[in-house]
Formats: sequence, C-alpha cells, structure tokens
Amino acid sequence: MADQLQKGINAVPSFVFLEHHLIVNSLLLTWGLCFLQVAKIVKGFTDPSVLATGGLYLGGVKYLSISPDPAVIRGKKGQDGVTVKKTVSALVIGIYGEGVQPADGNIVVENLADYLTNTGI
Repeated sequence: MADQLQKGINAVPSFVFLEHHLIVNSLLLTWGLCFLQVAKIVKGFTDPSVLATGGLYLGGVKYLSISPDPAVIRGKKGQDGVTVKKTVSALVIGIYGEGVQPADGNIVVENLADYLTNTGI
C-alpha cells in the first residue's frame, strides 16, 4: 500500500493535510488558503449547495464544484482539478494539473484519505 501511495503522490504534486481541530496558519498561508475558504469546504460536506453556487477557492484559484458528495468534494478549472476528502480528524486536499488524468488525481487523494481513516487519523 505504501508503494502505491508514493507512486500516486508523485503524480499529484500539491497536497495538504489539515487536521480538523488544528489548522496551521503558516501552512495555510504557504498554500494561499484562508480560514474562511477551508471553513466553506468543510461546510460543503454537509451542505453541497454552498460549493455549487460559489465554487471552491484553493490557493487563489476558483474551482467549479463538480461532485456533490458527502464523502468527497471535487472541483475543476480547465485542465486543473482538486479533490478533497475528510478523514476521522483531517482533510486531505490534492490539486492536480495538466498531464494528470482527473481519475488518477481522485484515486490518489481518496486512497490516502482511506488509509489515514483506517489508521484512526
């Protein structure tokens, strides 16, 4: 499993791991995220209409929400995309760009989140 995750992580160059109870401000600033953006994403898991009407912003980029799902949030902007999945105590966010198939980006994030969920994180 670790080898598969490493191979996948190499295909999705931008990842962030945010614990639900502790969002590290320096990490958010590095990625260009603000608390309100992250809060909107978290709310999108329980109320997908929040993201359907305004999209989701990550790193200053607006993505169109394309998958209203209580387990996974997916967004798209041109060739680029984003996948967000909750674990027990965190969000796993992967941003992929041109050259990465959306299904590959989704699988990497979802598998990593599932692995973390199974370990209790």
